[in-house]
Amino acid sequence: MPSLLDLLLTSHPNNYVVSVDAPLDSPDHYLVRSSVPITRPPWPRSAGSRRVWHYRLADWDGMRSFFTPYPWGRICFSLDDLDIIADSVAEVVLQSMELFIPCSVVSIVGKSQPWFGRPCKMAARRKQENYQAWANTSMSNDVKTSALKKEYNFAFRSFKRVIAEAKAEYVSRIGEKLVRLPSGTRAFWSFAKAAQGNLCKPSLPSLHMRDDSLVHTEKEKADLLGSLFASNSTLDDRGKIPPTIPQCDSFMPEIIVQQSSVRKALRSLDIHKSSGPDGIPPLVLRTCAPELASSHARGRQL
Repeated sequence: MPSLLDLLLTSHPNNYVVSVDAPLDSPDHYLVRSSVPITRPPWPRSAGSRRVWHYRLADWDGMRSFFTPYPWGRICFSLDDLDIIADSVAEVVLQSMELFIPCSVVSIVGKSQPWFGRPCKMAARRKQENYQAWANTSMSNDVKTSALKKEYNFAFRSFKRVIAEAKAEYVSRIGEKLVRLPSGTRAFWSFAKAAQGNLCKPSLPSLHMRDDSLVHTEKEKADLLGSLFASNSTLDDRGKIPPTIPQCDSFMPEIIVQQSSVRKALRSLDIHKSSGPDGIPPLVLRTCAPELASSHARGRQL
């Protein structure tokens, strides 16, 4: 009808069926029906990839020959911005790796959860069963809906508590193993990287209260840490104003970077360390130390 204006906005129009029925009371108000799908396909697991360099098959002589005549001054040192210079040099090194070091692409599967054991699985199953029971009764207006909702809320809180305790126990075991391993050794970092997906989190783990219970929310953690610091503080400022720091009249002398010191620093790199944020491994920097150390000097001469 020309006066009909009922909008249904969706990004998947093929999944909806819309129909218009006869009016209920007034002839001006028609009944618009729409069948809405309540199920959705599972979200695809995010999988990435990483590049693995085969250093034993690298053409190191070819890489050194690539660096020696490279026009560093025109490509990398034409500007005075140190950040741009560093990015340009890193790009040249990465380009040489593409040319002279074979590599392969390895897929990365989602992060594992080694702390998710049998207690966590049982708690998750109880939570799901209680939720299903509550959802079924809520749709049929059963008198047991309120009681089943309380059971679900209890199962949900129990599930969160079991998960937090499992994570805390796992982190504690990781810490005990790391303490026994010598810091900086290959075994230490190998074990630390294996647990990186479960340890490197932007937030604090669950904290213990004095009664040995756990706090999980950010506010509870902040309040607990604040009370702990306040109880251990013995500072009595007596209302005094902090002293004024005198102005320093000393100045930093001019920094002079010598080619020999750069070459020495590159040759002292530990080739067993991982790459930095720029993706350049220490092995490449150490192997091509003479050519890379002289790049700045040749760049400024041009």
